[in-house]
Amino acid sequence: LFLTTDNEIILTHDVNTSFTCDKALEVKESSLAQLKDLWVVRNNSGLEFPEEEWQRLATLDEMFEAFKDTDLCFLLEFKDTRPEAVIRTKEVVEEYGMQGRCVALSKAPSTLNTFVEQMPEMKLALLDENNNGLLPKTDTDSGIINVMEHLGPYNAYLNTKYDLYGRSAGRTMLIRGLSITCW
Repeated sequence: LFLTTDNEIILTHDVNTSFTCDKALEVKESSLAQLKDLWVVRNNSGLEFPEEEWQRLATLDEMFEAFKDTDLCFLLEFKDTRPEAVIRTKEVVEEYGMQGRCVALSKAPSTLNTFVEQMPEMKLALLDENNNGLLPKTDTDSGIINVMEHLGPYNAYLNTKYDLYGRSAGRTMLIRGLSITCW
């Protein structure tokens, strides 16, 4: 998720649209109208779509509107670490009554802190795609304590790569009551 210059939440994976869209724009420096003028022509793996499958970028409002009558839950990954992005997301989530159906996910502890302040009821997840030194491979016990200390202030769960921590560490975290989701 990113906040546009005109205070809308746009759904896109990267800070720049060059990889997935037909034109390159810096998302945080663009208006909604500028971003809506783009065509999504490739997926995040670089696979090009046939022209008849090209689509426009979507907003958080549009996603919630499209799926409001379903029982889907939404994993909202925050690439935009500005507090204003969290505040605007809070407004949209509350407008659609989606508080119980969303998880906010971020690599940035500052973003999780803003969620704790703005929406303490929001389920949070710390994205740890590179281990970030949370769990040393050589000392599982102290590493687990380190992970717990990082997650505790946010009442968050850990979202990580499947093979990053290893089976033993993952099992130990589960036994100690840590929630983990892998991708």
